[in-house]
This record gives sequence, C-alpha cells and structure tokens, in this order.
Amino acid sequence: MRVEHDLYVLKKKSGLALSLAGALDSLGASIVNPYPASVALRDKIVTVRKLQAAGVPVPATYVVSHPTELAPLLDGDRSS
Repeated sequence: MRVEHDLYVLKKKSGLALSLAGALDSLGASIVNPYPASVALRDKIVTVRKLQAAGVPVPATYVVSHPTELAPLLDGDRSS
C-alpha cells in the first residue's frame, strides 16, 4: 500500500475500512476524519475518559463484564 492521493475520506467505520485507514495513517496520509480520532470514537470507554480529561461534564459511567453487575445501581447503591 502507498499514499497516492493528497487527501482521503474515511466514510465507513467497518473493520476493513478502519484497517485501511490505519495503514494509510501510518504511511503519513492526510485523512479528513483522522484515523486515531475515528478509532477512539468507536470505543465508548476511551471517549468518556477523553471527555472527562478535557473537563466536559459527562453522566456517571459504569463498565461491567456482565449486565447483572449493574443491578445494585438500580437500588441506588453506588458503593459497589
């Protein structure tokens, strides 16, 4: 793969499109919607952390490995 154009547009966010964008990015291609930003926006955990780090108010966010772990939050117990 090589950079053949002055500018690229990442239209789709599928696995293949992101992989191609990543390869082009690593070769120094200019992409309208930059690869690192596009990848970060697909990951809600990364997005929330970046927003928090920038001082943007975000609602309480929880990460669990199984939905049943959210049950205590329904009772108002946020200590777990």
